[in-house]
Amino acid sequence: DYKKHQSKTKHTAKITAIATSDSFFATSSLDKSVIVRDYSGKTSYIFKESEGRINSLSFIPNSRSLLVGITEMRGEQIQRHIIKCLN
Repeated sequence: DYKKHQSKTKHTAKITAIATSDSFFATSSLDKSVIVRDYSGKTSYIFKESEGRINSLSFIPNSRSLLVGITEMRGEQIQRHIIKCLN
């Protein structure tokens, strides 16, 4: 599960996806995290994925929710593809 943290940190690996909305922008990384910021730069939230690789991000129009596409792996084998909704 994702855990929400107030933070000003940066990704520690390559960025894999970017999403924008009217109020926020989000980035995901190979470090298994999603960082959501507002455009003023004052607010930053980090969501850490414990298992899997984050492939895509998309804000739901007219909301503050973010969809995160994840591939869960078991060793070298793909276990499943899932979509999580962050509010």
